[in-house]
Amino acid sequence: MDTTLVTGGTGFIGSHLVRLFLAKGVGKVVVNSVSGNARSLADVRERLEFERGDVGIFTDVLRIVQKHQPQTIFHIGAMLAPACDESPESGIRANGLGTYHVLEAARSFGVCQVVFASSLSVFGGASAAGALVNDDSRTRPDTVYAAAKLFSENLGGSTGSISGEYACPT
Repeated sequence: MDTTLVTGGTGFIGSHLVRLFLAKGVGKVVVNSVSGNARSLADVRERLEFERGDVGIFTDVLRIVQKHQPQTIFHIGAMLAPACDESPESGIRANGLGTYHVLEAARSFGVCQVVFASSLSVFGGASAAGALVNDDSRTRPDTVYAAAKLFSENLGGSTGSISGEYACPT
């Protein structure tokens, strides 16, 4: 049975994604949450596996990925923008380093696919002004949250120790 891990699976976007996977009959779904609060998924709790852990702590991520051996990780977990600006160090640890931890754990344990959620905020003021943005638009992050998201985008697209190709079943 295929296993899908969703970091931040109890948050707003993550919980909707988890519900979509359940509706589509995806194999085993593992939900990761730093808080351990699963109220948003209380009605489907018995169909899920929950793992409390902080993506900003490498040993937490390694433990979860090693234990469940997911084929796919949906990395949705992040500290939201206002909290990042109030505590920049925590925001960088959760959002930037957290993505590095997920990618490195995926490489270490042969996870076939990591899907990452970025943010329109990487384009800075241009996105707020209603300007049309696309993949070729200039990025101008103006918050810690946006800078960490852009860092994560670049990290996921880089070459070197965190990238790798695996012979995954189709």
